[in-house]
Amino acid sequence: MKRIISISVIALVLLSGCTKNRFISNERIAPISLTANFGQPATKATITDDNITSETIRVQVSKSNGTESYAIDESKYTLTYGGINWSLSNMLYLSAENAKVYAYAPTPADPTTVETGSYSTLKRRLDIPATQPMASQVDFLWCYQDKTVAGGEFDINSTNSSVSLTMKHALSQIAFVIYGENYNGTGTINSVKVKDNTASPALRKMKDVANDLYMNVADGTITDGETTAEISATSIAGSILTTQPSADIAELKSKVNAYLLIVPTSVANKNNVQFSFNIDNKDYNVSLTGGGAITWVAGQQYIYTVKLSGTQMNIISVTVTPWSSSHEGEVVIN
Repeated sequence: MKRIISISVIALVLLSGCTKNRFISNERIAPISLTANFGQPATKATITDDNITSETIRVQVSKSNGTESYAIDESKYTLTYGGINWSLSNMLYLSAENAKVYAYAPTPADPTTVETGSYSTLKRRLDIPATQPMASQVDFLWCYQDKTVAGGEFDINSTNSSVSLTMKHALSQIAFVIYGENYNGTGTINSVKVKDNTASPALRKMKDVANDLYMNVADGTITDGETTAEISATSIAGSILTTQPSADIAELKSKVNAYLLIVPTSVANKNNVQFSFNIDNKDYNVSLTGGGAITWVAGQQYIYTVKLSGTQMNIISVTVTPWSSSHEGEVVIN
């Protein structure tokens, strides 16, 4: 799983004059200057304050219509860390004309290999197989903003050139805190599965051939791919806890010992949802109860506390918490 909670793009230095091949008129312009600063401590993440500097963020900037490049040439960039500061792959100058920003992460060496469309129609292809090692799961992020802060009042232009971009999660996280009671084994967790046992399962994955599972960068929605009855994470390389954790959210987050990232979805009858755990090479299954529908929403972490007692598995509680809570950590680029 990958977690970046927010990215702030601040301090755009104001200049005067015109720039070669950028704008026709002699108007006030402002080049974007980015540097990195790290915020809250993070828990259970694969992109954190410590390793975000190894990531690349894709940025596209359009005019206010959302379809035209902001600059005369293409306003498509990558944002990378150079050891001291974050920088765009090419300078972009803001003018009096309002701008819209579209961004996603992570980004491969050649972004065009995973992209289709541009600006308001920009999509990023997602690689989400039905089964993969837990550590290989990717937390795909998106951002669209036409204001200096998300939900703010100021348009983005050379006058209002201090911009804070907030990256949002496109996936849902199903996490588990598994502990044992009267259990005599070593408690090694080998794999976890989420199953939808309905006749027409709602879980989604990429196609094995001609993958068309895409994230819309303008709003984070995910389209196409194909349905599957189960999503699983292997190579957990963790063990069950020996004592029951408290209900404190911060503690639960720190005690997560297995998780899956899934395309946000709804199952009409939660009784058809089953979790399967392979512990010490033995499978244990537990189903959700209570009836009614269940919906796993983008950007939410669903922490299921599960007890293994002898040979019986029981769900003790479920805690729903945003990944963007203060416990998750944030990365600020200013």
